[in-house]
Amino acid sequence: MAERGCPTPFLKQLFVTAGVSLNIGQFGMISGYVVAIVPQLTRPGAYIPMDDSAASWFASIHALSLLVGYSIVAKTISDYGRRVGSIISSGLCLAGWISILLAGNLTCLLLGRILQGLSLGFCLTLGPIVIAECTSPKNRGIFLASTTMCLSIGSAVVHYLGSFLHWRDTALVCSVIGFIDLIICIYSPETPTWLAGKGRFDECKKIFRWLRGDGEDEELFALIQAVIDTNCNAKTKHDSVIPYIRSKCCYILATVKKKEVYKSITIGVHLLTICYWCGSAIFSSFPIELIDSAVGKHVNTPIIIMTLDINRLMNSVLALYVVRKFKRRTMLFSTVGLTIICSFVIAGYVYAKDHGMLPSDVPIISIILLHIQMFSISIGALSLPVIIGGEIYPRKHRSLASAFTRLSSCVHVFIVNKSFLDIVKVVKIYGCYCIFGSICLYALIVCYFLMPETKDRTLQDIEDELGGTVKVVKENTTEVLLEPNGV
Repeated sequence: MAERGCPTPFLKQLFVTAGVSLNIGQFGMISGYVVAIVPQLTRPGAYIPMDDSAASWFASIHALSLLVGYSIVAKTISDYGRRVGSIISSGLCLAGWISILLAGNLTCLLLGRILQGLSLGFCLTLGPIVIAECTSPKNRGIFLASTTMCLSIGSAVVHYLGSFLHWRDTALVCSVIGFIDLIICIYSPETPTWLAGKGRFDECKKIFRWLRGDGEDEELFALIQAVIDTNCNAKTKHDSVIPYIRSKCCYILATVKKKEVYKSITIGVHLLTICYWCGSAIFSSFPIELIDSAVGKHVNTPIIIMTLDINRLMNSVLALYVVRKFKRRTMLFSTVGLTIICSFVIAGYVYAKDHGMLPSDVPIISIILLHIQMFSISIGALSLPVIIGGEIYPRKHRSLASAFTRLSSCVHVFIVNKSFLDIVKVVKIYGCYCIFGSICLYALIVCYFLMPETKDRTLQDIEDELGGTVKVVKENTTEVLLEPNGV
């Protein structure tokens, strides 16, 4: 029992999660900001003129620096800690907003997006790790789902503010949110897992019990013992660069050959494929073009965008409840399956409408289909990759495996944002939806065969299953069985 007036373990975990959620929520704000600034700067006489080519670069250039962020985050958070990584991420994002706020030319605008991309490279990798290492198994799902809720809120807020505020005013609001996030990250503790990995066991016990209370010592001792078992061999130091690089390459090659590592990376890559190709990225950055193509230019586009934002936000909140009630695999296959079905149905309907195969054009049908798809996206395709991504990576190689997986996401972000308008010109919106649906279907099939159930399980249990270790409990004793090598 917590002393009267002292924060409970849940509130302490909530505080740490708030910093992560606000940081990841910046992704929604960064993607949605395209809607706030591009229409204003592509008008004749704009202060900073922007043509279609510049607009597409503004929407996608952060994906290139995202790659750099992913490349350096693993070593940073491994050597200096998760807390330092969170502070760097928040600081870079705030610097990016300030650069955009004070920009006097296109170069400064693009510089701001580059800084934000570096920030995203940190937070998208680091966020699920921090939540997984700081929260209890029963709260882990809801806290991980909260990051998606903040992402939806960020996108909706920027869409709304951008519809009536000057683009600089919108950037100012985003800067204030970024500053609050930086303060929370500064006052958040280091994670117990990282402290244990560095041999700082007293600090690990202190922070673990501060975050989780005194009733989960069994998991604490299991964590410390796992670290001791895996850190028996001291690290080899190298006096020159070439042996150091060679040793690192050998380490990476040896690590990715481990069953629990390559399986978790494969699962993570395909979950992110679903996340970026389900259509959410297009709605965040190009909702006007999407609605014009799928519904028509004669409708009230701002109202439809607002209702879809509300849909996304409400179902992101609903996801906080659903993840506590249903198994991860059940949620993934049902919600992503519905997303895929909606993609093909929308493609078929728009194709029939554009080719005069329907008796009349009824825009409400397209709007309803978009809302059904947004429901399935926000409750599954957006939230589950974040949740499961925070649970499947092995403890010893979590930083490397997570960063390795996230390298693929910068490719997705860049391709989707840079090429969407060109794809629509070539194959129309129905062809685009067919492509998106097919990619998601492939990724879902891979997850069906590889992904374990993770709900209400400790991270060590999940790692053991991915590595081929199965625990069988028999009459107060635990028997450990090792499966044969292989997938």
